[in-house]
Amino acid sequence: QALPFPRLESADLHSLNITDRLNSVHKDGVDHWTSDDMVKMAGTLIDPPNVYVSLQHVSVEAEVAISKAEYLTVFTAVVNGVSSIFGGERKKRTVVLRDITTVFEPGRFCLVLGPPGCGKSSLLKFVAARADASLVARTTGKLRFNGVEVDPKMVPRVVTLVPQQDVHTPVLTVKQTLDFAFKCTDLAHAKKMQHEKGVSKQTMQETRRTGNSPKVAIFLKMFGLERCKDTIVGDSEHRGVSGGEKKRVTSAEHLLQTACVSVLDEISTGLDSAATYDICKTLGGLCRATKSTSIVSLLQPPPDVVSLFDDLLLLGPGGNLVYHGPVTACA
Repeated sequence: QALPFPRLESADLHSLNITDRLNSVHKDGVDHWTSDDMVKMAGTLIDPPNVYVSLQHVSVEAEVAISKAEYLTVFTAVVNGVSSIFGGERKKRTVVLRDITTVFEPGRFCLVLGPPGCGKSSLLKFVAARADASLVARTTGKLRFNGVEVDPKMVPRVVTLVPQQDVHTPVLTVKQTLDFAFKCTDLAHAKKMQHEKGVSKQTMQETRRTGNSPKVAIFLKMFGLERCKDTIVGDSEHRGVSGGEKKRVTSAEHLLQTACVSVLDEISTGLDSAATYDICKTLGGLCRATKSTSIVSLLQPPPDVVSLFDDLLLLGPGGNLVYHGPVTACA
């Protein structure tokens, strides 16, 4: 079956090994990677398999409560609560996504755009098998990875979802947060890599002795977190890193997992355009270097941020698919 858009042939990243791909991405502008960093990165990353994510006639319907009042006030909230107890809560079904059929290709950095309420988050959660069961009333269609339907319980091993909210332990430092995420999700892969990729035993022993993972160190550098690695993440009661740095911590924490597909939902929430540009630039370089399938949804990004992506998926009102293809072809 033909893909709806051509392969990335200009850089030919798919035919290179991971060290060459890192060098290619470095030339494209990831200027905070040195040659030593890329050598460490090549010895730290596991080259994931190419995964094509295909959606076939996907439709999602949700049940929403109907309020009897046009505006919600304290009085109308009490009235609605009493009526729901004695008369039952009135609900109606609404279409969130309507007959979505498309393919996401590995090594292509894809942007999902659309007006509020068009189903961007629902689409990403469907790909990650994290749909809210209390809201979703009916789901139809097929989700396949390389043409194979996967048990929803196994999808989290293939897909990592970066949520909108920054949920962290506020008293841990940035480095402690990433170290804990690495030990929980990627340590087994690191041991496997020691045998398959020829990582020296001295490096692995040094990692166990000092607790400093080369992959965590590289991610701290990639996401611009080196200067604040010893600062606590913080929350409303504990002063910690800034909002932009916290969003970088959230992305790095989830992407430390060796997943074939990365889904990032509204990562620009609360950030200015400069911080959004920097984060998307890093994510795009990581996507092309590891040949992973990356899908990112943003709300009203500026043109310079859109230009960082390879593909664009545009959703219209009612969850209809308007366009999915190269960014350069939709102007």
